[in-house]
Amino acid sequence: MPVSNVNLFVHVIMATKGWKPVLTDDLCTEITERLVRNFNMRDTKVVAINGAPEHIHTLVKLPSWRSLSEVVGWTKGECSHWFNASHENKLYWQKGYWATAVSFEEVAKVADYIAMQSEIHKNLSFEKEMSQFRAYRITP
Repeated sequence: MPVSNVNLFVHVIMATKGWKPVLTDDLCTEITERLVRNFNMRDTKVVAINGAPEHIHTLVKLPSWRSLSEVVGWTKGECSHWFNASHENKLYWQKGYWATAVSFEEVAKVADYIAMQSEIHKNLSFEKEMSQFRAYRITP
């Protein structure tokens, strides 16, 4: 019986609603742990994950039988539901997400970019980062 061998890596950025800087370091750690759990529940391997006060970067390996919109939508929704039921503060995600496919050769480079988010955002606002991504001026 044939077996599919798919290496589909995707860099996904999920922002808080209105890009509000609500993710403190402690909350960011808690949220990223929950997101990893959620991605794993959808058979999606997290290669790298890290965040800043108003967004989370993930690099995931998507299985052939899942769509990106299904995985990201469910992952964000469950995370908000869990967070809002267990915390006094509320977490709301911006509708949608930003995503781009990553070649196998670029996986390590993108993972390093994600790991360095705190350093990157000392000099670069999230708004500027997103405008650069949208214009394809940088490849993280």
